[in-house]
This record gives sequence, structure tokens and C-alpha cells, in this order.
Amino acid sequence: MLDMIKLHNIVFMFCAGLIAGAATAADLTGTASVNVTSDTSANAKNIAFDNARRQIIPKALAGYADAGAVRGAIKESKPSELMDIVSSSSIDGEQVSSTTYTANITMTLDENATHKWLARHGVSDTIGSQSVAGIGTSSVVMITLSSPISNWIEIRRIARDAKIDIKTKSLSLRKMVIETSSRRAFGAALQSAGWHYDTTGDVAHAWK
Repeated sequence: MLDMIKLHNIVFMFCAGLIAGAATAADLTGTASVNVTSDTSANAKNIAFDNARRQIIPKALAGYADAGAVRGAIKESKPSELMDIVSSSSIDGEQVSSTTYTANITMTLDENATHKWLARHGVSDTIGSQSVAGIGTSSVVMITLSSPISNWIEIRRIARDAKIDIKTKSLSLRKMVIETSSRRAFGAALQSAGWHYDTTGDVAHAWK
């Protein structure tokens, strides 16, 4: 038990060092001001949040994907699809009456979910490549982490067992960026170990 605690402490210290020198993650955050009137305040709020998402998503993706293509994808998407790519939201200046909802809403998009949503609508993006600027994208894999330490240990083991060289470029509580000597072989090894792997776009994405 003591050895396991020591191992986790060592890995945690390593992770902290990587986070300090990590590449800046893509900034997928935007704010919208909404003022909606409907038959009830609850309906007004639902409509306001949907309107906010449809305003914020193009702002958050500016510089990462073609603006016209993003607007087209938004028009084709149901409210539930757009809800799924938002990782967090906050409200400021909220005012509610019996039929009206007013607020300034800030939302942050999830990189992996947004990448997959864009791919489903045939929109290419550079979210991953801009997040790891300076790294050759042909060998880059963006990994979404559910448990940073255990996932990191597992990924290292998978690569070692498959005899694939990987280099950790950045690591945070939710994301890991690695360079690999063989992206295809590494993806196959991950999938064999129960991971999901998506090669749509220039940067591969993996998650569990």
C-alpha cells in the first residue's frame, strides 16, 4: 500500500510539472446576452439558453473552423446536440419575470465533443493543432482523461506493450497531448485496450 501511495505521489508531481509547462489549450469560451419573452419564465429560459448556445458556438470556434460552415452545422443541429458540446456555463445579471428571462450567459465548449460534432456535419477544424502549436500534427494524439493518473499509467503501459514510442507534450486534469512514432499503430493498441479512437481531421482524438 505504501509503495502504491509513493507511486501516485511521484506521478502526481510529474503531472504537476507537465501542467506548469503545458501548451495552452484551445480557448473555446464565449458570452452572449439574451432577453427572451415566452408564455412562461421556464420556456423563456430554455429558449434563451438555446439562443445563447447558437450565438456562442460561432464565437468560440472563430479561428478554429470556417465560420459559414459552423453556422450551417448549427442550423442543422437540434438543441440537444448543441447542449452536448457545452462543458460548462455560468450566468451573470440574471433577471426573471413571469414571462421573460434576461441574462449574460458564458459557455465553454468541450474540445473532444466539439471536434466530433463538427466532423458529423462535415466541418474540418484545427482545435487540436492550435492547442499544440509547433508540434507536427501527423503524429499528435489528443487524449481525453477520465482519471489523469491512472489513465496516464495505462497509456504508457499500452504503448510499452505495443513497442510504440510516445512522448508526453502536455498534461492537465482533462487532456493529455502526446506525440507518437506511429499514430495508426498507437490507435490500434488503444482500441484493443478498450479506448475509443477518432482520426477525423489532422489531430487524432482518444477517449475512454
